[in-house]
Amino acid sequence: RLKLEEKKYTLGLTDVGRKNKISNKAILKILEDVGGIESEKAGYGLNEIEENHLSWVLLAWKVKIFNRPIYNEEVIAKTWAREANKVFTYRDYKVYNAKGELCVIASSKWTLVDIRTLKLAGVLEEVTSKYQFCNERVFEEEIQKLREPKSTDCEIDYKILRSQIDVNRHVHNLFYLD
Repeated sequence: RLKLEEKKYTLGLTDVGRKNKISNKAILKILEDVGGIESEKAGYGLNEIEENHLSWVLLAWKVKIFNRPIYNEEVIAKTWAREANKVFTYRDYKVYNAKGELCVIASSKWTLVDIRTLKLAGVLEEVTSKYQFCNERVFEEEIQKLREPKSTDCEIDYKILRSQIDVNRHVHNLFYLD
């Protein structure tokens, strides 16, 4: 059973934006990646989707950025499974810079989809038994569902590109930031 996943990343050109600091998209990409690695080790990662017929789907993020590492800086991302029920599970994260300073905390909410039916499979006990859950929380309050604004200032038409479709045949969540 797995408890904590940790991975080092060096920030590249596509990971930074203004003032050569890490972008929001790069932060989420790192968080997704380190969580995916733990799922891979548990037998429920990308390489096992065809075998298990199950794929993780992100439902929500909550992220707080304390400071933004810069281009070519090394960061360390840590993640752990926090809790699960029959419908969804939570995963929390911390990202540190090379000096060991905490840069980012995040929490995410996930569920499983059966790729044959494209319907929710729920979080099955056979899956959760492969993870060791940790009670540490990075936020006191849970992720709240976003409310649709009463009004908007502008609206755009957006064409989805084939390259934006993920393994679950949906627009990958990182492209919403674009």
